[in-house]
Amino acid sequence: EEDYRFGDFEVAIPKLEALHRQYPQDATIVQYLTDSYTVLERFNDALSLYGKWLLNAVDKYGESARFAWLGMSNVLLKLQKKEAALHSLEQWVTYHPDDYVASTMYGGLLVRSQRYEEANKIWRRIVAEAGSSDQDKAAAYYFQSLYAYLQGDLKMQKHFAEASLKSDPEGGYSALSKKLLTARPSRVLGFHVNFSLEQLYTSNVGLLPDFQLPVGNKKKTDMVTQINATLSHNFTGFSLAYLFSEGFHATRKDLNMAYHSVYGMWRYDGWSLSPRYEFVQLGGIHLFQSLGGDIGWSHDAWRVVYGLRAKQFNRNYNGSDLTHLNGLSNSLNISKGWSLDGLQLMGLGEISDETTVGNVLVGKSDSYRQFRLGGQVIWPINQWILSLSEQSYLRRYRMAPPGAIQAVRRDVHHQLQGKMTWRGEQDGAWRVSLHLGGQRNSSNDMTKSYNEWRTGLEAQM
Repeated sequence: EEDYRFGDFEVAIPKLEALHRQYPQDATIVQYLTDSYTVLERFNDALSLYGKWLLNAVDKYGESARFAWLGMSNVLLKLQKKEAALHSLEQWVTYHPDDYVASTMYGGLLVRSQRYEEANKIWRRIVAEAGSSDQDKAAAYYFQSLYAYLQGDLKMQKHFAEASLKSDPEGGYSALSKKLLTARPSRVLGFHVNFSLEQLYTSNVGLLPDFQLPVGNKKKTDMVTQINATLSHNFTGFSLAYLFSEGFHATRKDLNMAYHSVYGMWRYDGWSLSPRYEFVQLGGIHLFQSLGGDIGWSHDAWRVVYGLRAKQFNRNYNGSDLTHLNGLSNSLNISKGWSLDGLQLMGLGEISDETTVGNVLVGKSDSYRQFRLGGQVIWPINQWILSLSEQSYLRRYRMAPPGAIQAVRRDVHHQLQGKMTWRGEQDGAWRVSLHLGGQRNSSNDMTKSYNEWRTGLEAQM
């Protein structure tokens, strides 16, 4: 015991193991031994011992078994087995709802698993119980504030953060609660208007849709004014929005592209469902419309989104029938975020498939499959944000046009962009961004190969 108390666990373990063999159900010996295993990161040994002891315990849900259930949960977390840790804590809390320390641990794990509604029931119970301590209440109020933050309820977020600080002003959750007093959620309940205006210069305006041919003797450089506006209303668990975006060219007005979208989004326990209608104009003329949606799933820093669109093109676009481009668009996007020494990192991969109905002249030569990889680095510095992003994709078309001599078209595309943003407040809505970027498309169809670079200044509110 002296070796254990003085922290000499290497020496203590053989002695404790010998005692455990002699007295296998002695809770004190098991607790000392599992603690020693845990300190020395022998997590599997600790987990095995907890399990065996509980299996043979006379009353495995009695007070004397508390150390084993909580210790086992801690070890399972060390082994990255969060669901098993949740199950362990759930069993204990079910029999001991008045164990507020264990309840706080359990609720925290539910939050990390994005099971917010279940976690919030625990916090409400803790603050309502007369037997819970000020420290217990401070923890519960903090997590209620965090839940309100995730829901976008700014009023309740501040209310619960203040309650946490009032319950335990200098406790373990005080620093986190102080941050929540001023933090602004990315999604705030209520009605919102977002607007951005961007003025940019492009070196190559002739990045035409595939159904248009290059126009000779046209100037390639141009100035573009890009307007983006969103009207949205965020409810608890649901959002409804209208998005408008249009780029106005100084000289090539025939390339002005307008995008309209009406969409909703439901969110529940890491899942999201977003039905969407889109309407697109090119040069002031209806180009196509689409109906579809996205379904997403988030867990920790992972996000998976599947998108489906049914597209219908204009039968008379400047005298051309574009209905051969009608079809379905599918995409599967997987992304992962990291934090590293103040940097925010993100990587993504995407597989998409565009299937068109075609016609006798072009067949289904506009159908393709695309593989995309990308990454982004974001570096916040007080009121400044620096970011760098890169995306590359390989696009392979299904077939060449009927009777064509050339091979099936294949494109390799690279895009790089750097951005420097100033925020009026560290979490404010006013932003001014300066960005510079470029893209290159290499195709075995030489009419579809191009280079472009652009720079612009954008203001957001």
